[in-house]
Amino acid sequence: MPLLRFYRCYFIIFITVLCSCHAVAQDLFSFVEKKFNLQNSAMNSYDIHSEKGKRTAILFNGNALKIKDFSIEFDVTPKNSQSKFGIIASYQNSKDWLYIGCDSTSDVLTHSHWNLRRPHAKMLLDKDIVKFYKDFKRHVMIKLEGTVVTVYVDGEKIIQQQADDLQTKAGSIGFMVHNGGAVHLANVRLSEIKPRAEKEVTALPILLQNKELEVTFAKEYPAVIQYTLLNRGVQVDGMQSNKRTFSINGIEYQGISIAKKQGEQLVYQTTLPQIKVSFDTEFSLQGKHLQMQVTNLKETGTLKVKTLAFPNHDLVRIKQSPDAQLSIAHGAEKDEYFRLSALVPNASSKSASIAILNTKQVAATILSNSIYNAEQIRYRTIEHHGQQSTSLFSEEWIIRGIDRKILPLPQLTVILTEDSNQDGQVN
Repeated sequence: MPLLRFYRCYFIIFITVLCSCHAVAQDLFSFVEKKFNLQNSAMNSYDIHSEKGKRTAILFNGNALKIKDFSIEFDVTPKNSQSKFGIIASYQNSKDWLYIGCDSTSDVLTHSHWNLRRPHAKMLLDKDIVKFYKDFKRHVMIKLEGTVVTVYVDGEKIIQQQADDLQTKAGSIGFMVHNGGAVHLANVRLSEIKPRAEKEVTALPILLQNKELEVTFAKEYPAVIQYTLLNRGVQVDGMQSNKRTFSINGIEYQGISIAKKQGEQLVYQTTLPQIKVSFDTEFSLQGKHLQMQVTNLKETGTLKVKTLAFPNHDLVRIKQSPDAQLSIAHGAEKDEYFRLSALVPNASSKSASIAILNTKQVAATILSNSIYNAEQIRYRTIEHHGQQSTSLFSEEWIIRGIDRKILPLPQLTVILTEDSNQDGQVN
């Protein structure tokens, strides 16, 4: 993922726009060009502010920055506590652009509001408890990939949402404040996200097996292909294909994984050469449970791991059928139940505190020590070679806390159970 630093930009365009907080009939841009030599890294900082009822934006101009999918990282220090700042992307002209940002520091329930805006409309992306207060610096990363928006603040993911009407296209990128917003921005870095094709997984010739469960693993990535419950021969699927990437601090890197049998464990030794990080992923069986844990995390370069994830890990997956069901809990707030036939394939996974997949023959769930409160599990519905299915995997793990100390490394358990009383019912 090549890094496009802002010293490759040649112009900064300051834009002031008449606006309201909601949809507007017309946006009027007035341009004032100012030329900078951004090869001087000390100039990679910007102060922008707007008056009430207006927008001010900085566009980093130049063909090198006309990209579609990207991640942008920056330090932001608000000059007041109103928020109302974000990125501007896919900029074509004054009537065709996209904004993603924090538009409210706190509602009556103390949640900040993140919105997606276009010149004539806006939509709420999500709410979160993270605040932006005057003179308090935070580090933000925003990713746009296809129709999926992901936001990190101080190394922790606060938003991952699919916006079906996003329809991003290659265009200019920059920052925007509006309606009284004022911020200082520094340490800006932009990375283009280039498409990576998924590859079919191939089976490793090494199995893990006990008296109750047999598990087949992928050859080149720490993942499961299939489970077989030996009592009645019921099979449950795992991963079909993947990009063989690992997410470190919200950025995906290609990894090299080598699997070895060590006693009763299967151990994948993974290296990420681009950032000089390595770790082991250990799998073992206990009854009808598959246990996974990450060990031996090493950082031999300058990068320190704050978060770690196995993107779209699909640890357990059930195909669509008349009796297949997904049951999820969102903390103590609500429970939901879905027939898999009612779910549609989605580019983004969703979160839950508890998620259970089942048919009349088998049920499966995952327990994870991810500390994202009430969002420890992710689920998604996919279509592969014309067959639709729904899978479960873990939310990413926070590896370092705000004190930079290492937290407990990732652990999870896949739990499988058959129809024990053979009545063909979920009870």
